[in-house]
Amino acid sequence: MAEEPKMSHLRRAPFVEKIFWIDVMRWVASVLPMKRITLLTFVCSLMQTQAVIVGGTMGTGANNASESSLNAYLATTVYSPFPYYANLVRVGDASGVYLGWNYGTDHGWVMSAQHVGAPATIGIDGVSYTVSAGSAIAGSDIRIHRLDRGANPIPVMPSVPLASVLATVGEFSLMTGRATTSDTSAPFDWVAPGSSDAVPSRWATNTISGIGSINLGSEISPNVHTYLVTDFDGPGDFGVTDFDGQAASGDSGGGLFVYRGGQWELSGVAHFVDDGPTFGPPFGAVNPSEFGDFSAYTDVFQHRTTILGATGTLIPEASTFWYGLAGMLVFFGRRVKRAWKSWIHAA
Repeated sequence: MAEEPKMSHLRRAPFVEKIFWIDVMRWVASVLPMKRITLLTFVCSLMQTQAVIVGGTMGTGANNASESSLNAYLATTVYSPFPYYANLVRVGDASGVYLGWNYGTDHGWVMSAQHVGAPATIGIDGVSYTVSAGSAIAGSDIRIHRLDRGANPIPVMPSVPLASVLATVGEFSLMTGRATTSDTSAPFDWVAPGSSDAVPSRWATNTISGIGSINLGSEISPNVHTYLVTDFDGPGDFGVTDFDGQAASGDSGGGLFVYRGGQWELSGVAHFVDDGPTFGPPFGAVNPSEFGDFSAYTDVFQHRTTILGATGTLIPEASTFWYGLAGMLVFFGRRVKRAWKSWIHAA
């Protein structure tokens, strides 16, 4: 393993000593049969990064910063269009995903990474919403931010479905995040996106290369959680996808989406990155990115119940909800009126 890289382009986060192990059998059996896997159970230092998508065809990063480019690509595949591009938001100087709005409590919710912190406001579709509270999801790097709208309108966009099952090795995925690179060939130097909403969200493709576990407790009182790993493959590499990507500075909190049952589900939240060619300690943020590097995402499915318990039911679209509610009220009013008339006639 190479020495830990310089951190001049990365805001450094604290190291956390944890016990870590990889599900070696599933990894070796499916996606990475040609890679050297030497990981068992050991103590390591996990680097939580302000983790960009180094995307574009074979990693060039020149053509993957718009919804139209993504859906134009998806139209050439078996997958449906991606309807959540407007839900990809900036959280501080990193990334996040707007989940939807709870009409019962009149609050919106954004998911990001805990190590990114809590901003005062989050912009959605050009409107700034106040972050009134937040919840760190216990035992993970996930944080959900509660939004107040004040006099602002409720965002008219779909709610994002959370993962319905644990991801499996080999599943096709979409990586999303805000940062970029100025390079058109490897190695790719990171360009941090900063705190401007003018910097667009970016996308890349990949597959789930491994399912890993991390003990966020102790050996005596384990608190094991799962995360999803993707591998940045280069031209001709086994398992390379059309727009293979890698997370880097500015992508922390960005979503990893997997297609299931005819819809895209939010399956992971960008957590940390690791140098290649093998996934293992010492973990560290790697700049520049090179083919063979890894991105790790906190698994959403494992925390689905906790997240939904905090957010409550999120309505898909404001306009759809209110028109539907109005229709129900009109229908109900007519039924009551008819019943009232019937009662009078009967009397």
